[in-house]
Amino acid sequence: MSNYKIKTIFTFTVTLLLMFLFLPAHSLATTQGPWEVKKNEIFLQGVYLGTIDKLIQIKIEDKVFRYSYSSQAIFALMGLHSGKLVSLSQFPSNITVQVILDENGSIRAMRNKIEHHQNVPGKALETWGHLATLSPKEKHYTLYHFWQGLYLHSFKNNDQPVYLSTQPLCAWSNKGTKLAYADHQHLGIYNTETNTNKIFPFPHNNLGTVRVVTSLDWNSQDDKILYTYLEDFPQQGSDFMQITVLDQNGKELATKTVENLGPVCWLTKEIIAIVINPPFLFDSSEEETGKIILWDYQNDKTTHLVQELKGYCYNLCLNQQATLLYYTLTNKENWQEELYLHNLETKKTTKINTFNFPVYNLQCSKDNIFIFWDRINNAINLMDENGEILNKYAGFLPEKSVAQNFLFFPEEPLDEPLPVWFSTIQAGN
Repeated sequence: MSNYKIKTIFTFTVTLLLMFLFLPAHSLATTQGPWEVKKNEIFLQGVYLGTIDKLIQIKIEDKVFRYSYSSQAIFALMGLHSGKLVSLSQFPSNITVQVILDENGSIRAMRNKIEHHQNVPGKALETWGHLATLSPKEKHYTLYHFWQGLYLHSFKNNDQPVYLSTQPLCAWSNKGTKLAYADHQHLGIYNTETNTNKIFPFPHNNLGTVRVVTSLDWNSQDDKILYTYLEDFPQQGSDFMQITVLDQNGKELATKTVENLGPVCWLTKEIIAIVINPPFLFDSSEEETGKIILWDYQNDKTTHLVQELKGYCYNLCLNQQATLLYYTLTNKENWQEELYLHNLETKKTTKINTFNFPVYNLQCSKDNIFIFWDRINNAINLMDENGEILNKYAGFLPEKSVAQNFLFFPEEPLDEPLPVWFSTIQAGN
């Protein structure tokens, strides 16, 4: 879908060429391919500092060396299961790299070195799956399995899981007593106090179009739900998305059509923050910007929160006091990600951090610790309100998995399910 195009290209460019290129670091000397160190070649590891006079600067220990590079040199950004070939201008600086010098002393290949972090302290829940969410009161969690569907689990050992949907998308109410979820033909709301399930079928149409729900969110009063969806003919795709507000009885209160829709979230019980990303253009010479608007769904009025987004926004996160809105912008030129803070009281926007790689699933804990996942390094990052990284741990953080504590997987589950863990970690410990 349109709001995930850039990150999809970055993370899932799995081609036959990459299968040969992206080999684990420990296989450099034992496997065939461009990362194999051949006779008369040299393998180096250091920090890439950028270029000067068409030479690549590498800091090795305390010395800085400058190397030429061949016209056929390979530059790659790599993760455990994904990666991308990039130009030298797109390669982020000040990161540890692995370099192969050819017999002439020129760089033939350069890639980032994957970071390795300690494991997250936590408790295994003895359930396996591909995605998980945690209720705000931490009495329940959901677990989605590719082949079994979405189930509601209780932390009480004697409660049986409840089947909800074939689809993973769901959202907890702020009190944690209601769970909204989506299936192919309907939305549902499951009440964990009464163990009742309400179903709201999608409107019937005779056009042959399909409705695909992309996000769900409750307002602060837990009496309204917004959901975003794409409705189009199968396999056609569209850049036009719909945002609809429902009451808790399934009555439609308002609908808005948005092109190039990014993430959305409730700011107040009436106001919704909407990211509109720039059009996706393969021609990087064309300058386009996005924006963040505020939509008052009751009177269908919009105002600008941020008038120019010079990049693509895929993370939008409100702190627990609803006073600070965080968002990230991915730079299509170098794939770095910038983190911005918008103070809703002072109306000021500040850039507070820059990350070398795109970040995912930015969330806020009840203690205002921000947590996100770095796919390239399979790292869960804990960050304070000022953008300072407090700690990094190995693992995968799913969306909507953070409350006082959080759920995580050892790494991102792909084909096979992995065990889900519950962490009681405190930032900085």
